[in-house]
Amino acid sequence: AVFLLIAELLRSDRLPPVTLAFLALNVALYLELFEDFNFPLSTVCISAYSILNQKQWLRLIFSPFFHGDDWHLYYNMISFSVKGRSLEQRYGSFYFLILLIVFTISCSLGYVGIEYASYLFFKRHNFLDSCAVGFSGNLNLLAIIFKIF
Repeated sequence: AVFLLIAELLRSDRLPPVTLAFLALNVALYLELFEDFNFPLSTVCISAYSILNQKQWLRLIFSPFFHGDDWHLYYNMISFSVKGRSLEQRYGSFYFLILLIVFTISCSLGYVGIEYASYLFFKRHNFLDSCAVGFSGNLNLLAIIFKIF
Protein backbone atom coordinates (compact mmCIF):
# COMPACT_ATOMS: atom_id res chain seq x y z
CA ALA A 1 0.00 0.00 0.00
CA VAL A 2 2.94 2.37 0.60
CA PHE A 3 4.11 1.85 -3.00
CA LEU A 4 0.56 2.41 -4.20
CA LEU A 5 0.42 5.65 -2.20
CA ILE A 6 3.68 6.86 -3.74
CA ALA A 7 2.47 5.91 -7.23
CA GLU A 8 -0.81 7.80 -6.69
CA LEU A 9 1.03 10.88 -5.46
CA LEU A 10 3.43 10.83 -8.40
CA ARG A 11 0.47 10.74 -10.82
CA SER A 12 -1.30 13.67 -9.20
CA ASP A 13 -0.70 17.40 -9.56
CA ARG A 14 2.10 19.04 -7.62
CA LEU A 15 1.42 19.14 -3.89
CA PRO A 16 1.92 22.37 -1.93
CA PRO A 17 4.91 22.34 0.47
CA VAL A 18 3.17 21.86 3.84
CA THR A 19 0.93 19.10 2.49
CA LEU A 20 3.94 17.39 0.91
CA ALA A 21 5.99 17.72 4.12
CA PHE A 22 3.22 16.21 6.28
CA LEU A 23 2.75 13.37 3.80
CA ALA A 24 6.48 12.68 3.74
CA LEU A 25 6.68 12.78 7.54
CA ASN A 26 3.82 10.29 7.92
CA VAL A 27 5.36 7.90 5.38
CA ALA A 28 8.85 8.25 6.88
CA LEU A 29 7.55 7.51 10.38
CA TYR A 30 5.61 4.51 9.12
CA LEU A 31 8.67 3.15 7.30
CA GLU A 32 10.73 3.79 10.47
CA LEU A 33 13.27 5.93 8.63
CA PHE A 34 14.06 7.98 11.74
CA GLU A 35 16.12 5.96 14.18
CA ASP A 36 15.06 8.00 17.22
CA PHE A 37 11.33 7.76 16.43
CA ASN A 38 10.78 4.00 16.12
CA PHE A 39 8.12 3.58 18.78
CA PRO A 40 5.69 0.71 19.22
CA LEU A 41 2.12 1.93 18.65
CA SER A 42 1.24 1.15 22.27
CA THR A 43 3.63 3.91 23.39
CA VAL A 44 2.30 6.65 21.07
CA CYS A 45 -1.41 5.87 20.74
CA ILE A 46 -3.75 8.28 22.45
CA SER A 47 -5.91 7.21 25.35
CA ALA A 48 -7.56 9.06 28.20
CA TYR A 49 -5.71 6.92 30.74
CA SER A 50 -2.25 7.68 29.34
CA ILE A 51 -2.98 11.42 29.12
CA LEU A 52 -4.95 12.03 32.32
CA ASN A 53 -3.38 9.52 34.70
CA GLN A 54 0.14 9.05 33.39
CA LYS A 55 0.59 12.63 32.09
CA GLN A 56 2.07 11.45 28.77
CA TRP A 57 1.29 14.70 26.96
CA LEU A 58 3.45 13.99 23.90
CA ARG A 59 0.89 11.40 22.81
CA LEU A 60 -1.38 14.33 21.92
CA ILE A 61 1.10 15.25 19.19
CA PHE A 62 2.57 11.87 18.20
CA SER A 63 -0.56 9.74 17.82
CA PRO A 64 -1.84 11.35 14.60
CA PHE A 65 1.46 10.66 12.83
CA PHE A 66 1.51 6.91 13.45
CA HIS A 67 -0.67 4.39 11.62
CA GLY A 68 -1.77 0.85 12.40
CA ASP A 69 -0.90 -0.66 9.03
CA ASP A 70 -0.02 0.32 5.49
CA TRP A 71 -3.66 0.53 4.33
CA HIS A 72 -4.48 2.84 7.24
CA LEU A 73 -1.60 5.07 6.13
CA TYR A 74 -2.66 4.84 2.47
CA TYR A 75 -6.27 5.91 3.00
CA ASN A 76 -5.37 8.70 5.44
CA MET A 77 -2.68 10.13 3.18
CA ILE A 78 -4.73 9.93 -0.04
CA SER A 79 -7.51 11.80 1.75
CA PHE A 80 -5.03 14.27 3.21
CA SER A 81 -3.43 14.95 -0.18
CA VAL A 82 -6.79 16.00 -1.64
CA LYS A 83 -7.94 18.05 1.36
CA GLY A 84 -4.49 19.47 2.07
CA ARG A 85 -4.01 20.62 -1.51
CA SER A 86 -7.36 22.40 -1.47
CA LEU A 87 -6.91 24.08 1.90
CA GLU A 88 -3.27 25.03 1.43
CA GLN A 89 -4.00 26.66 -1.91
CA ARG A 90 -6.99 28.48 -0.41
CA TYR A 91 -5.34 29.75 2.81
CA GLY A 92 -1.63 29.71 2.03
CA SER A 93 1.10 27.52 3.46
CA PHE A 94 1.67 29.43 6.70
CA TYR A 95 -1.99 29.50 7.77
CA PHE A 96 -2.49 25.91 6.66
CA LEU A 97 0.43 24.87 8.89
CA ILE A 98 -1.15 26.72 11.81
CA LEU A 99 -4.47 24.98 11.08
CA LEU A 100 -2.76 21.58 11.07
CA ILE A 101 -1.05 22.22 14.40
CA VAL A 102 -4.24 23.50 16.04
CA PHE A 103 -6.38 20.67 14.67
CA THR A 104 -3.82 17.99 15.55
CA ILE A 105 -3.87 19.00 19.19
CA SER A 106 -7.62 19.78 19.23
CA CYS A 107 -8.57 16.41 17.76
CA SER A 108 -6.37 14.59 20.23
CA LEU A 109 -7.87 16.54 23.14
CA GLY A 110 -11.35 15.89 21.74
CA TYR A 111 -10.66 12.16 21.60
CA VAL A 112 -9.51 12.17 25.22
CA GLY A 113 -12.60 14.18 26.19
CA ILE A 114 -14.95 11.76 24.46
CA GLU A 115 -13.24 8.78 26.11
CA TYR A 116 -13.45 10.40 29.52
CA ALA A 117 -17.08 11.46 29.06
CA SER A 118 -17.95 7.89 27.98
CA TYR A 119 -16.23 6.58 31.09
CA LEU A 120 -18.19 8.98 33.33
CA PHE A 121 -21.52 8.21 31.62
CA PHE A 122 -21.20 4.42 31.36
CA LYS A 123 -18.91 3.82 34.41
CA ARG A 124 -16.75 1.33 32.51
CA HIS A 125 -12.98 1.56 33.00
CA ASN A 126 -12.22 -0.03 29.63
CA PHE A 127 -13.40 3.20 27.96
CA LEU A 128 -10.30 4.92 29.34
CA ASP A 129 -7.97 2.28 27.90
CA SER A 130 -8.88 2.36 24.21
CA CYS A 131 -6.01 3.56 22.07
CA ALA A 132 -6.09 5.42 18.74
CA VAL A 133 -3.56 6.44 16.10
CA GLY A 134 -3.83 8.07 12.69
CA PHE A 135 -4.48 11.35 10.95
CA SER A 136 -8.10 10.80 9.95
CA GLY A 137 -9.60 12.75 12.87
CA ASN A 138 -7.78 15.86 11.69
CA LEU A 139 -8.90 15.26 8.12
CA ASN A 140 -12.54 14.88 8.99
CA LEU A 141 -12.57 17.97 11.19
CA LEU A 142 -10.86 20.05 8.51
CA ALA A 143 -13.35 18.83 5.90
CA ILE A 144 -16.36 19.57 8.08
CA ILE A 145 -15.29 23.02 9.23
CA PHE A 146 -14.03 24.26 5.89
CA LYS A 147 -16.63 22.41 3.78
CA ILE A 148 -14.11 21.04 1.35
CA PHE A 149 -16.56 18.61 -0.23
